[in-house]
Order: sequence, then C-alpha cells, then structure tokens
Amino acid sequence: EFLAELRKLRETAETTTDPVGEFKKGEALLKAGSYQDSVKSFSLFLKNPRPELVDEATFMRGEAFFKLKNHSKAILDFSKVHETWPKSTRAPQALLRIGQSFEAMGSAAEAKEFFRLLQQKYPKSPEAKKTRKKIK
Repeated sequence: EFLAELRKLRETAETTTDPVGEFKKGEALLKAGSYQDSVKSFSLFLKNPRPELVDEATFMRGEAFFKLKNHSKAILDFSKVHETWPKSTRAPQALLRIGQSFEAMGSAAEAKEFFRLLQQKYPKSPEAKKTRKKIK
C-alpha cells in the first residue's frame, strides 16, 4: 500500500509542477550538460505548458536530444519548431540542426535539402551563412 501511495504522489507531482519552474529547470540542466534530465524536464513542461514558451521548450528539448546523439528525436522536435512557429527566432536554428542531424546520421542528401530550405526561408540569418559552403 505504501508503494502505491508513493507512486500516486510522484504522478501527481509530475502533473502539477509549476510549468515555468520546470522550463527553467530544463534550461539550467541543458546549460549544465545534463541532457537526459533536461529532456525529462522539458517533456514534463510540454505536458502542461505555458503557450508563450512552447516553441522555446520544444527547441531546447531537441537540442538536448541532439547533444545525446539521438538525432531522430532531435529532428522531430526541430521539425515541429520550424513547421509550427516559422516566425520564431528559433526556426532558422531548427533547420540548421535538422541538417546537422541528418549529416550526423550519414544522410548528406537530406542534410543538403534542409540547408537549402534554410537558405530560401531565412537567407539573412547567421545560420544560413554557416551552410552556404555546404550546399555548393
């Protein structure tokens, strides 16, 4: 019975956490290099998000996945950022990271496609400048 109660408390704690606190925790963990814990915090935040932070949290969770070399999950988060929030300051960075993820997985052709898309959509971005040589 005690274990069942403890499990309930943990589940309740996970769903009633302070969303902004969880976001800040994920951000701090990412900066500290604790990528797995950062993924957990951002995933928890995204279950009960603050709308104004969803694009940032999704991007940063993708960044944590990228650092963990879990490129397929990183691509999913970065794709969501660039498709759902194309005007976000994170959108060009997301396209760059998608390309870099495909590169890391050995898919040069797919990487080039995303670098080209980055050039087309955000030609003046610092991220576009980084990829100019890669698409020639």
